[in-house]
Amino acid sequence: MASVPDITYGLGVSPLSTVLYSYRVEQITLAALDSKWTWSSVHPEHRRRVLAAWFSHPKTVKSGVDAQGRPILHSPMGIGSGGRATGPAAVANFWSRNSRVWLPGRPSRNTPEGRAWLKPGMAPIAYPGSSLHEEDAIEGHGAAIDQLGWQDGWFEANCRRFGIETFSAPALGGEKWHTHFLGWPKSKSQFQAAYNGGRRLVLVPLPVFGTITVDGETCDCEALKPVDVPEAPRPVMPVTDFEHGHFGLWPLNPAKKKIGRKLALTDSSDEFQMTASYAQGVLKKAGLYKSTVDGLFGRRSESATKAFQKSRGLKVDGWIGSQTWAAIDRAASS
Repeated sequence: MASVPDITYGLGVSPLSTVLYSYRVEQITLAALDSKWTWSSVHPEHRRRVLAAWFSHPKTVKSGVDAQGRPILHSPMGIGSGGRATGPAAVANFWSRNSRVWLPGRPSRNTPEGRAWLKPGMAPIAYPGSSLHEEDAIEGHGAAIDQLGWQDGWFEANCRRFGIETFSAPALGGEKWHTHFLGWPKSKSQFQAAYNGGRRLVLVPLPVFGTITVDGETCDCEALKPVDVPEAPRPVMPVTDFEHGHFGLWPLNPAKKKIGRKLALTDSSDEFQMTASYAQGVLKKAGLYKSTVDGLFGRRSESATKAFQKSRGLKVDGWIGSQTWAAIDRAASS
């Protein structure tokens, strides 16, 4: 399929528009969402359809326009930050990213070494191959995602208009927060037989707005065009966009773990990346970090941390522990 024109997938909204992200639930911009592996691993056409649905939710609000005149929208929906994988290549990729942050848990037949897979402070993540989040199912991309903000029932009732559907069928576990493309196998066994066996589903992009026909059902999506939303003075909750100095609820999070450059060499988890990105964003706001906020925490981040520690009268070691976090949180809130 042709590449999408931009991170807004041709929907005509601003990259400063926001959606929910992660199980701790943050409001992040599309520009920030675009850097997340959880989102980038999803098939681009799936991303496009899901975004169209999120911004068409009746509780979406508009808080003005950007410099290009594009509406800045804020959706009450979004994507969870868990990842799933199956197949040899995908499993290898999963372990390369995540194996070093295993935590002891209850014995589970779905996990190796008798431990349950957990990400600190987040929901349990399924062991590779044990769910319908088949990472290598469609052209190397994820086949399903976890929705946030689905509980009011609107998404389940309207998602088919956008060429997606939920796993709400009993054969798929009744999970109303999972979505995939219309027309996929209707049971887990059929799904795994089709896609774990190496088949790939070729997707034809659907028009998001106007009249579309999916599975013989005609849907008129024009009434759900996302620019037709009410004005509101601010987003649903504080925005998280570390690159541009928006820190959301992070200054209030007391559970941030100690991080440093040496730890970055062994921990490539989403949790570490988010925490490091927050630190980089605050250091950048303070004028000490001059590079892109990427969550990798290399030598530049370490140098900026040392400069920050020196300016605050803290122990200068480049590690961000409890005292440095407290100072960073104060700087973020100032």
